[in-house]
Amino acid sequence: MAGPVIPVRVDGDVGQVRREVRRFAYDVGLAEQAAAEATTAATELATNLLRHRTIDGEMVISRIVGERGIGLEIVARDRGPGIADVDRAVGDRYSTNGTSGCGLGAVRRMMDEFEIRSVCPGARGDPAAGNGTLITARKWVVSDCPPSRFAYSVNSRPCLGETANGDSCFVHEGRDGLLVAVADGLGHGPDAAHASQVAMDHVRANPGQLLDALMRELHEALKRTRGAAVTLLRVSAVDQRMVHIGVGNVEARVYPVGRSQLMARPGVLGMGALPRLRVNETAWPPGGTLAVYSDGLTPKWDLREMPAPWSENVLGIGHYLMRGFAKDNDDATVVVVRELV
Repeated sequence: MAGPVIPVRVDGDVGQVRREVRRFAYDVGLAEQAAAEATTAATELATNLLRHRTIDGEMVISRIVGERGIGLEIVARDRGPGIADVDRAVGDRYSTNGTSGCGLGAVRRMMDEFEIRSVCPGARGDPAAGNGTLITARKWVVSDCPPSRFAYSVNSRPCLGETANGDSCFVHEGRDGLLVAVADGLGHGPDAAHASQVAMDHVRANPGQLLDALMRELHEALKRTRGAAVTLLRVSAVDQRMVHIGVGNVEARVYPVGRSQLMARPGVLGMGALPRLRVNETAWPPGGTLAVYSDGLTPKWDLREMPAPWSENVLGIGHYLMRGFAKDNDDATVVVVRELV
């Protein structure tokens, strides 16, 4: 479950990060000590964004399910110049601005997983070069959940100048595979946000429904809103198949294939007559990567041309696409899924 995106611009934002992390920590079931460590780590990361005056610094707190069970994920990201020496930056007692320098080293020790990726200026042909640092930290709860077959990341933000996000998404892994849903409410602002949320609430309540039937239900549910574009996909790693259906301008790509036959029908769910639906069923490549994105991202990208280190995992891919290709004049969302092999 993707959590809130919290901009970190002033001192009060650090407090909001701390409160949200503590709330999520208890929601996922972390013990008192583990919750305290996660809260302290998040506070360090938020303070670091503020202290270094990063550009567009923000934090994302999420509940995750992975190979190790249920957990809490904390992401700190920015649009700054990058870190020249990552290994040195995460070492204890290192500082670039005269502070004690123990922040990132402490975060790494307190969390179960810690990863930092940064690209400095000078990477030729890379739109994300010099365009930010991505830090991911996770704390796991011991769980009886079966191992996850997929890793995924969700990146979503509202149109520049708006606080309500007209895009919504839902990712759910069940016994029959992984369900991915992305909705883009018509236009942007509160009414668009309401439409997309109505769509995702209905999907969340009916994750096992056949996709074409679910689309018909969404069309009826969205008639009380301004309407939305919606794409649904179900991936089965067991029989290596993927089923896709879409109406409107939410697109999907599968790699290593790239752009394929996963074409959505034109139209808007909830407005006028239901467009003629087309269910696309195709092979799922072993270890494949799926990207589902709203039209808030320009389509001028290809994951096969993505430079390291962004291409190495779903978090890096999502960060790269949002930083390099999201438009300022529209809500933007990208969900990236990769099969764990």
